[in-house]
Amino acid sequence: MLGKNEKESILASIRSSVLEERKEEIVEKETISSVPEEKISISKKRRSRNRNKKKKSPIIKINELAGIDPKILSFKEKYMEDEKNREFLRFMNAAKIQGDEVFDEMEFFSVRMNHSASRVLILEPSIDDLALKKGQKWFLIKSINTDEYMQFVREFGPRETKPKEFMEFAIKKCVLLPKMDEKELLAIPAGTLLTIYRTVLDISDFNKMYKIVEV
Repeated sequence: MLGKNEKESILASIRSSVLEERKEEIVEKETISSVPEEKISISKKRRSRNRNKKKKSPIIKINELAGIDPKILSFKEKYMEDEKNREFLRFMNAAKIQGDEVFDEMEFFSVRMNHSASRVLILEPSIDDLALKKGQKWFLIKSINTDEYMQFVREFGPRETKPKEFMEFAIKKCVLLPKMDEKELLAIPAGTLLTIYRTVLDISDFNKMYKIVEV
């Protein structure tokens, strides 16, 4: 059993500890309340500005479109009305994120606007591309029209007699994207070049099957 003096000593110690804790709480509250309201207001404004920075301003969006031809924007709007076209654009953007070599979206619209019958050719990566972690290659191509073919015939003669010249002619005329000069186009690896050429011939109906019927 504790004696009277010991009990009084323990109670005094507890009271002293409680008083110290209360003093610390009072000092902390007084410190916070002593901060001028002006500083608190400035701090709130800074937090507000930081939050606003994270949101993209509509003015920035307008500036991004400022240098684009209104005709292209109008074509894009009309193009996007078709669900099939919207699905294609989603597919194209996803392919770009995954590492495919894809042309720019607005560049696509600017060319597609003038070549409504153009096609997208997607080539699988080669062994070297895989080693370099490159994805598929995307090309926007078109067919050879009659005027272009007649131009070649006038300059070189029948395509069967000038196969190399006709292949180069077809590649230069029909690869719309990515944009490359003549030297860059003809520097494309031979396998890729031949695949593009064969595709151009197919969509130009040069390889079309036919029948001749005697009457």
